[in-house]
Amino acid sequence: MSLGRVIVVMCVVAIGGAPGVRGVVQRASAQETMNVGFMWHMHQPQYRPGENVLQTDASGAFSFSVTDVHNQRLGPYTSWPKDAIQSGLALSHLGAQVSFSGSLIQNLNTLEAAGVNGGQWNNWEAGYKQAAQWDTSLGNPRLDMVNFGFNHPLMPLLDTRDITMQI
Repeated sequence: MSLGRVIVVMCVVAIGGAPGVRGVVQRASAQETMNVGFMWHMHQPQYRPGENVLQTDASGAFSFSVTDVHNQRLGPYTSWPKDAIQSGLALSHLGAQVSFSGSLIQNLNTLEAAGVNGGQWNNWEAGYKQAAQWDTSLGNPRLDMVNFGFNHPLMPLLDTRDITMQI
């Protein structure tokens, strides 16, 4: 797809499909396929070095509950990406990517082990494991878990020693 056609598509979105522009987009869409990617990027930091999320919360170091920050994101961190993929299983090529930082995984594992909120974090990763087993019609995974460094670093800017610490 040429840059000009991408710009036309964005203009239609911006101006609500004005007459004249709509015809250009319809002709372009009849000639070319538009691929759409879905990527959920999940991250929460280790809020205070040397402490887990519950220790940080108990310390009172912040004016908000660090545990509640995670609890407010229960759906995104447990089931929403899997649910979205499942709703599109009739589409032969639909898939998505999800990335979790190592610090977020550590936080969620801590909440799970502590039985926070009556165990709402128990098996938090089950939906991801389930969706990772689904394949597209071409045999590609419908859910691709994307790895990146533990503390969300910009790897190209790090030296080899620091990269090794993040993996």
